[in-house]
Amino acid sequence: QSIWYCFSMRYAALVINYPAELIRINMQAKAQRRQPVLMYDVIQKLKRRYGRAAIYHGFSSATVQCLVQTVVTLTAFEVAHAMDVIHYHTHSARVICSFLGGIASTPFAKVSIRKQTDIANSGFERLNYSYIWKALQCMYWKGGMTYTFYGWKIYSTSCAIRTGAWIYNNNLFYYEFSNNVVLNTMISTILTGALVSVILTPLDVLVSVTLNSSAYKAPPIWTVCRRILKRHGFPGFFVGWKLSALSVLVSFIVL
Repeated sequence: QSIWYCFSMRYAALVINYPAELIRINMQAKAQRRQPVLMYDVIQKLKRRYGRAAIYHGFSSATVQCLVQTVVTLTAFEVAHAMDVIHYHTHSARVICSFLGGIASTPFAKVSIRKQTDIANSGFERLNYSYIWKALQCMYWKGGMTYTFYGWKIYSTSCAIRTGAWIYNNNLFYYEFSNNVVLNTMISTILTGALVSVILTPLDVLVSVTLNSSAYKAPPIWTVCRRILKRHGFPGFFVGWKLSALSVLVSFIVL
């Protein structure tokens, strides 16, 4: 029951934030290019290719990724709880379970990002990623399990760090805006969540670039970092930070 409740909350957040996330991922996945990808360009390309439905292009793949990650993460947590492994280390267990969920959902995250960023791909490549199960088969035939799970280290690490940051986000920033304690807590949580999302933007950039790679043997993370630094400097690691903060603000306000 808790698994499906958490999935319903994540799904609601996904529905609300998906248009902004779609634009952000398209901007971040091309962070290595010499010419940066602008928000306006992404919107125009999506609109030209997919019309009015462009704002939810690739939504089904993102939904499957969300489902797999939520089920694996919470199942691992419930198993550890049933075995009384996490009686004294609940926060640590959440981080570890998020890491495991990230590993299991890496192929689905890869398909989701490849689908979301296919506006510049050839028709043949778009056809390969048109359906999630077909895309998984194509990835496996292309490079086996190594290629299918390529990027699992950075992606699962990102999931674990984000979980750890959210666990302690209420203790990072608190300010009394009014006499209402509930309102103070809600506003402080929203502002802290937005701040954390901005701080973790470089990690999102590396995840988007890594999972979007179609090479058989993609370059290591340090090479990607060096390229971004050389071409765009430190601002290159904060591409899409406004959209990340906006997604968190909208999620907290609506949900």
